[in-house]
Amino acid sequence: MGSIYKISQEGAVLYRASKSITVTDPLTGLKKRKRITGTGATAAIAISRMHDNLQERGGGILPSPQEKNQEKHLFSVWFYEWLQGLPGERVSDIVKHNYQRRGELYLIPYIGNQAVEDLDSEDLKYLFDFTLPDLKDSKGEQLLSVASRLNIYRVLQMCLTEATRRKKVGITISPLAGIKAPVRIKTKQSLGDKIGKTQGLIKYLNEASHPDYCRFLFQWLGLRRSERIGISWGQVKNLSRPNARLVISQQLARHQDGSGWYLKPPKTPESIREIPLVEPFLSALRDYKKLQDSYKFSQEWNPKPGFEDLVFLRPNGSLITQNQDNTDWHGILSDYLGKDDPKWRGHLNRHITATLLAQNGVSAAIARKILGHSSEAMTYYYTTISTGSMTEPLAGYGEVLAQRIVK
Repeated sequence: MGSIYKISQEGAVLYRASKSITVTDPLTGLKKRKRITGTGATAAIAISRMHDNLQERGGGILPSPQEKNQEKHLFSVWFYEWLQGLPGERVSDIVKHNYQRRGELYLIPYIGNQAVEDLDSEDLKYLFDFTLPDLKDSKGEQLLSVASRLNIYRVLQMCLTEATRRKKVGITISPLAGIKAPVRIKTKQSLGDKIGKTQGLIKYLNEASHPDYCRFLFQWLGLRRSERIGISWGQVKNLSRPNARLVISQQLARHQDGSGWYLKPPKTPESIREIPLVEPFLSALRDYKKLQDSYKFSQEWNPKPGFEDLVFLRPNGSLITQNQDNTDWHGILSDYLGKDDPKWRGHLNRHITATLLAQNGVSAAIARKILGHSSEAMTYYYTTISTGSMTEPLAGYGEVLAQRIVK
């Protein structure tokens, strides 16, 4: 039967029918495998042209080994089998969900009807060099950035590499092998420049009494996004006292099937940590608690069951997801820097935090504890560093971070 799939050619969506055959060389008598294809504006035209090309081959056509194999694995079927087999202890539900989304949107529509055994390197190269780059959004602009195409490439790479390890799948070498991954053009950005902008941004948010000042200030406490928006008030200890601290023991995650959100432990044991709350973080959190308490008197306050204790919620109590947090962050940057000024992703603020900690004499061991980095070489230090030993270095860092807040 062969297979049929969509391709993109000069901005137009076409169909390509494909069939593997074996032909006998009339001069040598040797059998060679050939792929016969047909392309058209509709599936029917593509199939018809493929059959015309098959007829041109005339005699000598023999069933290909793949046609004799009744155990072929459609890529669309194998993709879900691979996804389901990913170990939960190494791949979180939200990561699996992202893999699934990339596969369903950008792989299965183009190669889903082909058997894994019949995937051709030439077609995969065309997929990444032309089809995906040519996709347009509703405004006619390029839909996928190089970074997005690279992420899709990596999903396919993992999926096909696992297929080579399974005896029941009839490939020993990934058809993606030898095809270069989309290349991201990296532009050098000055971290020092962003540190200066960070201090100005903190001052701007503080002076404007921005309702999200506390949420984004906590980026520079070294928290990951999922950890930050997953903080509950139960993790905040002694908020009204000088020895206030924050226990990082959970993060907000999405169910793999996209059905909703839940709170789960951090990815590694090293990510579970206790951080002293020093200035400016302590005052910001105290002020934010008063603000959120005022929200709770509103009739609109209606948090989802199980999430009522989260620190960072919308004024009506609704969740703030990772994507929403990212959108809010870029909106704040646009307001402060202007629409044309280069922006930076929120995760870079963990690098800024690490840099400022180092510049202020904080040891690598304490910095790793604050940031929740996992490292076998530093495990001993993780288990022996106390919360008290972090207080003084972190307080000095807080003073530097907040130096431009002082009026």
